[in-house]
Amino acid sequence: MPNALSKLSPVARSGVAVISGLIAGGLVVALVEGVNVFLFPPPAGMDFSNPEALGAYTATLPFAAFAVVGAAWILGAIAGGAVAGRLGGARADVDGGIVGLLLAVASVANLMNPGLTHPAWMWAAALLTVPAAWFAGRWVSGRRK
Repeated sequence: MPNALSKLSPVARSGVAVISGLIAGGLVVALVEGVNVFLFPPPAGMDFSNPEALGAYTATLPFAAFAVVGAAWILGAIAGGAVAGRLGGARADVDGGIVGLLLAVASVANLMNPGLTHPAWMWAAALLTVPAAWFAGRWVSGRRK
């Protein structure tokens, strides 16, 4: 029995897959990064719109706080790539890779925020989102056949 996605054009199906993957990936990133709020709470009354205060706070964070963020990016890419791979058409791995690329752009934008200080290794975590999402999309699309 064909599903609604199979009736869409390949471009429309890819669009739905990528948007759905971005939503899923973003939710996973937000949920995992939310763990940091409980593990490493900011000072009471901190103004997150103040770049100096935000930079001072992030400068005090331990390795584990950044590891959680890096893990969030990669787990979000895997989840987003898997969703895109499940919903995508013949080139579902490409849909997953696009999700990873867009999540990498968001991660790099975060790294380039002048108010935040990040360890240099986080660039690798940001860039690993592309192959992680591509692989997840490829793996899931291959398993549905």
